[in-house]
Amino acid sequence: MSLLRFTDPSSGKILIDGIDITSIGVDDLRSRITYIPQDAVLFSGTVRENLDPFNEHSDQELLDALDRVQLGANTKTPVASHLASRDPSVVRLSAIVDEAETASADDSTLSTSTPVASGKAKVSLDTEVSAGGLSLSQGQRQLLAMARAMLRRSNLVIADEATASIDMATDIIIQQAIRTEFADACVITIAHRL
Repeated sequence: MSLLRFTDPSSGKILIDGIDITSIGVDDLRSRITYIPQDAVLFSGTVRENLDPFNEHSDQELLDALDRVQLGANTKTPVASHLASRDPSVVRLSAIVDEAETASADDSTLSTSTPVASGKAKVSLDTEVSAGGLSLSQGQRQLLAMARAMLRRSNLVIADEATASIDMATDIIIQQAIRTEFADACVITIAHRL
């Protein structure tokens, strides 16, 4: 609560990059911190509007962010291939991915969408999002929140139970994104498990 100045510290100071957070405006502080909640906040509109509500990024940057969280059309390599194949969870993930790909190959109704590693349908920038993101699965909402966080390029990222309500495959994608995309940032992770 104090990091985002919902409440100011009653004693002591919180310094970020040597700056006392109470000495700058709340809007300035919060615009430089990325918060990824357990339940991603999405608004009715398109994926483009949810990823970049202030039109600060090009379509190519948005598409790249979707690809990096394996929701984009150019995603070719499942997340399982990036991990050690001796890990039992990766072996199980590979089986899930294979099953999802087989099911989609048999289903001709999915001609405009193909599954990603987590078994979720890929989205485009023009994909419509209903209020609260209810038109998307919980995993897709979290992956969009992760893509949005990557676009912000904050030095401080707070992940509050970001993988608590999602399937194992999406969990792996998010953990991989945190390790690679936020390697130069300070990441505070609140988790119910290691």
